[in-house]
Amino acid sequence: MQFYGIGSKRALLQAFCDEFLSDLTHVVVDAFYPSVTTRIILQEMLNAFNFVFINVDTMLAYKEELFASESKLLGLNAKTSGRAHSQASLDVLWASLTFNSRMVLHKLAKLYYARKQAIEFFDLYRQSRYIVHSVVIIVIF
Repeated sequence: MQFYGIGSKRALLQAFCDEFLSDLTHVVVDAFYPSVTTRIILQEMLNAFNFVFINVDTMLAYKEELFASESKLLGLNAKTSGRAHSQASLDVLWASLTFNSRMVLHKLAKLYYARKQAIEFFDLYRQSRYIVHSVVIIVIF
């Protein structure tokens, strides 16, 4: 609803809230102050929730989330370019890797497709020992 016209509507709106919204959660914003912005209103509402932030690292792949939104970075539409979206994402990932990281990823792919099963960490390290100087480098990758 939007009310307009000459004269204060504050008492009218307060009576409406008291009468019809008393059993419901609602927000009343005195937006006639120039310092009140949408950002401030939303921040105050967020602060009222008093969220508890809990870090939950699952290390699971982002299967559904990957295609849920449009990629402005890649210029792709989620509805029409699913395969192109993942290909472009891989291109960006590949371009961001150093030469040694690319070589380790190549070894990982070769080992996986040769065995068709999960690869143990130290098997990958043994195969990549001439590419990386320490175990720490592989862990970071």
